Amino acid sequence: MDDSGVKWFIPLFISTGREPELVILDEAQKEFVINLPHPDAYVSLNYQGRTMCRVKYSGESLKRIVGAVKLNLLSVPDKSSLLSDTLSFMKSGTVPHE
Repeated sequence: MDDSGVKWFIPLFISTGREPELVILDEAQKEFVINLPHPDAYVSLNYQGRTMCRVKYSGESLKRIVGAVKLNLLSVPDKSSLLSDTLSFMKSGTVPHE
């Protein structure tokens, strides 16, 4: 719910290299389980940039998504979204320039 009392329903598409799954974010915080096809699988949040939101990967999730990029497993829209999000976070100072 935002400051005006409006409750937002945000569709988030998630992929682990298979068909994307839709999760509706309808609370300020929401927990859900992502079933991985294998222990080293990556998770792509905001699959193909379908939702107007930024995704900030960190830790193990970041390592896995970078590995997927190196192996050319992500689509062009996913790579573009990842690059755009990372650049935005770098500009805002929330991700270090490495």
